[in-house]
Amino acid sequence: MTDDRRHVGVGGANTALLRWVGAARCVQMPPAVVWVETRGTHGDLLHQTVAVGMAELRIVLDEADQELSAFVWKELERYLGCGDPQNGFAWLVCERCDGHRLVPFSCKGRAFCPCCCGRRMAERAARWCETHFAEVPHRQWVLTVAWPRRRLLAWRPELARGVLDLALREVFAWLVAQAEEQHGVADARTGAVTVEQRFGSSLALNLHFHCLLPDGVWARDEAGVLRFHRVRPTPEALETLVRRIAEASERWLVGQGVDDEEAPDDAQAVLFAASVANQVAAGQRAGQPVRRYRAVPPRFEEVSRSGDGVLCEGYGLHAGTWVPASDRVGLEQLARYLLRPPLAKARLEGRPDGQVVLHLRKPWRDGTAAFLFTPLELTEKLAALVVRPRVHTTHFHGVYAAHAAWRAELVPRRVPDAGRDGKTTLLRRPAPLKGRKRSAWCPWSELLERVFGTGGFVCPHCAGQMTLRTVVVGPPATTRILAGLANSSRGPPSVARIA
Repeated sequence: MTDDRRHVGVGGANTALLRWVGAARCVQMPPAVVWVETRGTHGDLLHQTVAVGMAELRIVLDEADQELSAFVWKELERYLGCGDPQNGFAWLVCERCDGHRLVPFSCKGRAFCPCCCGRRMAERAARWCETHFAEVPHRQWVLTVAWPRRRLLAWRPELARGVLDLALREVFAWLVAQAEEQHGVADARTGAVTVEQRFGSSLALNLHFHCLLPDGVWARDEAGVLRFHRVRPTPEALETLVRRIAEASERWLVGQGVDDEEAPDDAQAVLFAASVANQVAAGQRAGQPVRRYRAVPPRFEEVSRSGDGVLCEGYGLHAGTWVPASDRVGLEQLARYLLRPPLAKARLEGRPDGQVVLHLRKPWRDGTAAFLFTPLELTEKLAALVVRPRVHTTHFHGVYAAHAAWRAELVPRRVPDAGRDGKTTLLRRPAPLKGRKRSAWCPWSELLERVFGTGGFVCPHCAGQMTLRTVVVGPPATTRILAGLANSSRGPPSVARIA
């Protein structure tokens, strides 16, 4: 959602062939000198690096006589076209200052594209807080699996879903048992929203589960009304739970015959194995560790058990982060953390030799502050994060499942507020909504206002309201319009002219 502004002028003799949702239409360009802003990040450092790395990866795979799945190549190729005005854009116009804003189309990738994954993060987090999460305290439970199992679960999504189901079954059972012991309630239920994260801060393949659960359970009272009863986990309870999860998961995986499987003959499986081990898979440095910068001395102090969770047989469980019922903004921020993209482009730094430095948000305990990648090494790490088509990475359990019996009584709904500001509020839903279902899609301008506090249709020069003029879909329309704008470039308008 960053800007790449280019100011050009438009002459009165320029015409362009536009397509408005498939229908051709001729539009006369305005006869005045205007400013044009092209939003998007096409051609930035990450795009250039992936373009070079893709070409090198094809050569390496051809020499090794290996093939990479078509959906991986498609994800990488679509990212290279993300934000390219040549593929199409929405055309916004400000009549007050003759301003034009071009909003290019996105690739809608779900693996690593910072722009598309960031939009999906903001959209889903807002929708969950408005229409899904009940007005009770929520806690984040993080489940990590043993290192030897991470490549296997990443390669076979059905096994990852099975391990998640076993883990949540143990957590739900413990919450229900504690509620019965502490509050004397029976037939209690709870729920969870889980996001599979396949990455670590170093872009290594690190499949783990972030689960957002109500910090307790619901049960009906004598009058038949659902009441919430809070149950907080203790370090001793986490140790018991992680041991049960580890034993149940290993027993189930062995029963599935995973230890007798042969290694899959696929190039992405090779990338999986190297990425899990934080090694390079292809090129001259194949088999060597990823290079890193240690900018600070290592820290050897003892870490508290409650802060970092508990471990058992390689499985880990953490439940130290929670938000109160009244903090809906904090709940939305926590949901964004679950849905965050694997890569933030602000942490990338290019070097004169063509290599890329990935800075960490904060140094590790061993002193590592950044990683160094060649274009080939960075591209193979991104290719290992691509998920197979029609594989879900977000899961709903318990009362938060789509057809749960109690869901209609617990989750809020978004209704217009009677206030003068025209904002919306969260109210409890007494019965299922009737009529047409609300679309899950959120407008781009609304997300900008919600996340960054800026309006997508607000003119940056005169603060006027911009309107959608048309939508341009693909060449030759985009080529003619962009060429016409570039040929008559005269610079942005002055302040006196705007006034």
